Amino acid sequence: MLVEYAVESEDAVEIVTERGVRSRFDTPLGSSGYGKITTKDPRAEKIARVGKEILVSAKTYVRVKFEEAVAKAKVEIINDEAYIQERRLTKLINEDPEVEYWMKALEHIEGASLEGIENWSYVLISSPIPNAFVSEILPQKIFVTTGLFDKFVNNDDELAMILGHEVSHLLMGHFSVSSYYESMVRGAEILVLMLDPTEGLLSLGIASFLSNTREAVVASFSRTHETEADELGCRLAAMSCYDTRRGVEVFRKMDEEAAKNGNASNQNMMSSHPPSQERYDNLQILVETQNFSEYGYCNTLRKRIARVFKEKEY
Repeated sequence: MLVEYAVESEDAVEIVTERGVRSRFDTPLGSSGYGKITTKDPRAEKIARVGKEILVSAKTYVRVKFEEAVAKAKVEIINDEAYIQERRLTKLINEDPEVEYWMKALEHIEGASLEGIENWSYVLISSPIPNAFVSEILPQKIFVTTGLFDKFVNNDDELAMILGHEVSHLLMGHFSVSSYYESMVRGAEILVLMLDPTEGLLSLGIASFLSNTREAVVASFSRTHETEADELGCRLAAMSCYDTRRGVEVFRKMDEEAAKNGNASNQNMMSSHPPSQERYDNLQILVETQNFSEYGYCNTLRKRIARVFKEKEY
């Protein structure tokens, strides 16, 4: 993965954990590797601080949704079955699709250990390629490149919007959904190749059609997922007491960069992201109701004092 970002040395990666700062590459396997070491790049600690707040809000949000789903499923099951044993009720609740959905989201955030979000780590990659991401393959890690700071992110509010967006992809199971539909179409391609009675003549045309269809289907889901992650990410940033009206400016800068590159209004059906101007316009409407001022606990003296110290831009 790091090769894609032209990383050639352990000096280009910093990993911040709840136990301190370390580089995975500096530590032999089996040793602890943890300690209060000063980061070479202070942006690594900013990712950890903002990321932890986003994860706490994500955990709160998912737990509420999970409890609502359990209560709803319980009512529906009891209405269908007036007399039901507690064990069977629990089993049916756990099999409810909505309950299962939020259970998976909770597992993505808390993992399988009792330490929960304390197990997350925050990785700063020294690369000019601007990006931030999370992955189901590498669980409980947030990755951010220095290029994202250099080009787009200037303050904590903007960073919170980006990290909220990425964590939202994980919560909503977007990676699994995209992989599922891509696998289905790939399976159809293989089936055509196996069953083609024309010894390849028919397969050439159909396989090409299915390949293009697969790309279009995955891109369509991806655009929908990006919009959903924008909306939930904005909510998580607001719940974490960040100023989303200020943070949304990171999407304006991305739109300007896209315009400079000639693809700001890209409506190509193969595009994995909605037009950047459309995303920015949608978020501008959303931040009017999803902002730290909407959450009473964000207006405590402690939060206001903390915000003063965070005002310095990167």
